[in-house]
Amino acid sequence: KREVIDLESKRKSRPATTDSYKSKYELILKRNFKDVYKIHEELGRGAFGIVYRVTHIATGLEYAAKFIDIQNHDEELCVKREIQMMKDMHHPRLLRLHDAFQDGSEIAIVFDLLR
Repeated sequence: KREVIDLESKRKSRPATTDSYKSKYELILKRNFKDVYKIHEELGRGAFGIVYRVTHIATGLEYAAKFIDIQNHDEELCVKREIQMMKDMHHPRLLRLHDAFQDGSEIAIVFDLLR
């Protein structure tokens, strides 16, 4: 089953710092990535994952989604910390984080698509 870290509701309802790591990620909704986004061609591949062009089904907007295969618990914590930091950063020269999904050992992070 796939889960999404609901970044928009966390932005509105959570302070930037919390008492425990677990509380930062307790707002996880169960949704299937493919119910929300359509996956298209591969855009790139690196040491930490594969990036695809994706389309948000409801809006038709295009994004880039990075799929990361998590090898162990420490990697999972590292990726989730990165997601937490990215959701709080807003600057015109930074990619904006739109969504983050987890399905077992795979995490998908949805960003702006640059052309």
